[in-house]
Amino acid sequence: MGRAVRGAVRRGKRLIADERLRAELELCDRWGIPHSQFKGAGTGRWTARDREKALAYRAYQRTVCPQCGTRESDWDPDLGGDPYAYVAQVHKCWGCEELQARQKEIPEGAAGAGLKVVLLPASVAAALDVQQSLT
Repeated sequence: MGRAVRGAVRRGKRLIADERLRAELELCDRWGIPHSQFKGAGTGRWTARDREKALAYRAYQRTVCPQCGTRESDWDPDLGGDPYAYVAQVHKCWGCEELQARQKEIPEGAAGAGLKVVLLPASVAAALDVQQSLT
């Protein structure tokens, strides 16, 4: 069992260092396809290597904070990290501002149950308005 753990740690190092591989495996995970198929070399059947990559990616994901996207080892010098590797900055998202403003318009209680605010491109919203006016 120790041998498998050491192998997983070694594979994890590539995931940590290779941002492109992480992005590819993220898409494979989302689409449910093997990495070999994503790379254009596979038939869609999951090879042993595809399964190893998928499991290594899932193990890597468990080390990432779902809120900030960093890992403990990014910060901890004892784990090879740097406590000053990241700087928190304020960023204004115009879309989030619009969502929050419209969210306040939803009534509380049963009248607002299930209502959600979504962002649509203006052209799509206009087309939906026209369609609704015709029905």
